[in-house]
Amino acid sequence: FRLEHRWIHGAEENHTDHRLRYRLQFQSTLAQNFYFKCSDEPFFSFKEANIDQNRFFIGFGKKLATNISVEIGYMKNHIGKNSYDRVRMALFFKTSLCRESLDLISKNDKLSISQ
Repeated sequence: FRLEHRWIHGAEENHTDHRLRYRLQFQSTLAQNFYFKCSDEPFFSFKEANIDQNRFFIGFGKKLATNISVEIGYMKNHIGKNSYDRVRMALFFKTSLCRESLDLISKNDKLSISQ
């Protein structure tokens, strides 16, 4: 769950929008470092008391290193009465600011980033 407060600046007026996001996600390993992913993320608007946006994704990913992965797949995005079909390509970096070392890739992986 995520509760969002957005400040929208328009040509004629400025207003605040509050909404709740929920993502339901399934991920399954297919082979070494490859995975299948499917997710659905509805956006519930408090202003109109309805779901004003929905994102559905289905695709595949590859884990390049401990903290780096790439994904490609199909995304269906409904915004109000509009609907968009997209090919989504993403590169993900997992970081942790709580650890002593801020390495993006562990020492055991083939790739390395020097400090």
